[in-house]
Amino acid sequence: MLLQKVKAGVIIKNKRQKIATGAEVITHSDVVQAKREAEEEKKKQNTVKQAKGQIKRENQMKKIKKEQKINEKIIEVQRRQFYDLTKLSAISRNDSQMLPFIAKQTCDLPSCLRKEIPDNHKIQILSDIIVKKPSEPYNAENIVSAVPTPSELNKKKVNRMRNKNGTA
Repeated sequence: MLLQKVKAGVIIKNKRQKIATGAEVITHSDVVQAKREAEEEKKKQNTVKQAKGQIKRENQMKKIKKEQKINEKIIEVQRRQFYDLTKLSAISRNDSQMLPFIAKQTCDLPSCLRKEIPDNHKIQILSDIIVKKPSEPYNAENIVSAVPTPSELNKKKVNRMRNKNGTA
């Protein structure tokens, strides 16, 4: 029957299933439009995420600035507490026996802590070390060598020292 109708030129329409009363008919154009709207919503969501990212970047920049300020404060404190240990070698033993001093002017500093520049009359301060008075008077016999005793070493080193002493 279908062949006869087709040969006769009758246009056959696809029969749709019956739709319940009150239901909406969804066409292809509706589906395409829904997809376009979904893509637009995704684009809007992406722009919102970028804005959130900008807020995060601003917060990170604030944190970085705070950390830099804290680091600068720490460096300032370290500069105040810094003692130039290389200049200690210039201090003689007699100078190390001095009382603690407070220098209001550079001329008040002891000779070991200042250096006069020959061309200029300016004084260069070599160090800001404050030398304290020792608790006991200076004796060459009281100076202890820096070599640790066996009790200060770990057990392996003690055994090595014993073996060396025993074999030698």
